[in-house]
Amino acid sequence: MAEGWERLCTGKTELRRALRPVRATTLANSISVDRPRDGFAALRAIEESGGNAIQVTDDEILEAASLLARRTGIFAEPAGATALAGVLRWAGTRGFGPDETAVALVTGSGLKDVEGLLRVAPKPVDVPRNMNEAWAVLESHLSS
Repeated sequence: MAEGWERLCTGKTELRRALRPVRATTLANSISVDRPRDGFAALRAIEESGGNAIQVTDDEILEAASLLARRTGIFAEPAGATALAGVLRWAGTRGFGPDETAVALVTGSGLKDVEGLLRVAPKPVDVPRNMNEAWAVLESHLSS
């Protein structure tokens, strides 16, 4: 869950009473909704799978998106990187047992929300049309 939609993370008992709308403020546009389409189904999935929910910040989401790009070449939109941000936070705060497995599904391409990722991405570089000049630009960026 992205910060700004923390109600799902505040406790399963409270959620059974009602899933009231909140003011969603996360930069992860695809999941920034005041009322999810089916919050009860999300809660039921968490309970039936024996899972849990954890809240992450926008900074953690952007860091997860950056990590995915740097380490795997996956260009994920912020909403798509939220699952990895949750796994990373869980690992850092609660940890995983030796017999536990964590899976983070990256469900959205970075092309869906380029604006959100420009906050952490390096500034694009203009590459000249001349091949020799293009190689020079590439080499200068690889060496820095």
